[in-house]
Amino acid sequence: MSDYYFNKWKEVLIELEKHVKLDLDYQETKVHDQKCCEAVQRLGCVLSKYLLLYNSSVDCLQQSLQVQKTEYIQNVVNAITARILELKHQLRKLEGYYYQYFGNGLIQHGLTFDDADPKDIPSKITRSEQVQAVIDEVLLRAKMEKEVCLKEVVEVEKVSSETNSFLRFWESDNESDEVEKDTSEIVPQLSEESLKRMEMIKLIQAHERSRQFIRWDTRRKFKREKWEKDLNGTAKPQATFEIKERAAALIKKVFRMYFEIKRHRVRQCKIDEMIDINICTKPNYEEKSKYLTVKDQRIDKQKQYKEENLSKIKTMETNYLKQTDNNTADEYRDFIRDWFKKWYVDVKFFYDIPKEEFGGSSLIIKEMVPTPSEWLEEYEAYLQEKKSNKNKTSAQVFKKSLKNKKQKRKNLN
Repeated sequence: MSDYYFNKWKEVLIELEKHVKLDLDYQETKVHDQKCCEAVQRLGCVLSKYLLLYNSSVDCLQQSLQVQKTEYIQNVVNAITARILELKHQLRKLEGYYYQYFGNGLIQHGLTFDDADPKDIPSKITRSEQVQAVIDEVLLRAKMEKEVCLKEVVEVEKVSSETNSFLRFWESDNESDEVEKDTSEIVPQLSEESLKRMEMIKLIQAHERSRQFIRWDTRRKFKREKWEKDLNGTAKPQATFEIKERAAALIKKVFRMYFEIKRHRVRQCKIDEMIDINICTKPNYEEKSKYLTVKDQRIDKQKQYKEENLSKIKTMETNYLKQTDNNTADEYRDFIRDWFKKWYVDVKFFYDIPKEEFGGSSLIIKEMVPTPSEWLEEYEAYLQEKKSNKNKTSAQVFKKSLKNKKQKRKNLN
């Protein structure tokens, strides 16, 4: 994976983590949302962002050449695909048709139609072997618990039928029959876990019934309001023919631009595939293996050419040094002579050549020696300090030197 796709994959993971938090927050806070339009807009917004992340992650998956990372990226892509299919199923229930339009969601995330274009998303997704094994195990355990609960219910019913006549001996026959019916409808003594499960199931059923009833009632209410407005003549009038024509022309213009951009991208993608820069279509693993072998050969050739280039550069350097070996000493000598002349013209003073143990004349060539103006400033400061310390005692001079040292340390820190 190149640096560009490596950075792109890191950005995809960061954006995916943020979007999953937002999705979970919506699932907790917007569960009992009663307005259908807002729910559709919210789900469309979430779905459009997931489609963008899916396209980016598939692009990174196609460019990945590492086996371990490919498996990890494939798992992420499968998880995003599963969530996309869930959201599409929910939108299909709310809207009633198979095609989704993400106008508001694209505006909220600053996307284009091509960014949220679902490319090669499967209609169904199969679970992995590990997840399927866990689900099968849970279903088997639930089936066994159900059988145990049914056996307990049968035993309790037998005991209640035997003892019912003895417990209700003072009542009449009709009353005893009614009591038997009531006692048969009483929930038998089951385990706490089974009772809790039955309670949660009934609670879920009640929530689902209330949700369906609220949805039906709101639709009936909207229809009634619309009919009343139509009958009373207070409904908003339809747009004029001129406005409809202008709107149709604007929609045509936008869609022409959109499809032009899409055709340009498809054309550019095909060019990139021909140049072996990018793989845009669904990967064929047999062709990909051939492509990898060709790419390995290309990498080997690049290494070979690089080694040959380095060897040529080294030979050129040695030849150049051999040719200029006699002239370097003269060049250095002329440089140092010019340096002495410059010092004498500027300051009327000859600066000493540094000793060999401190670097020698190489410091002059590397320009690590102070310039005449810097040396002159330091020398004038030294003379002024010497004049000021002329009438002071040795103790005062020592204290002042300590202060200067402390000040230097503070400035360095």
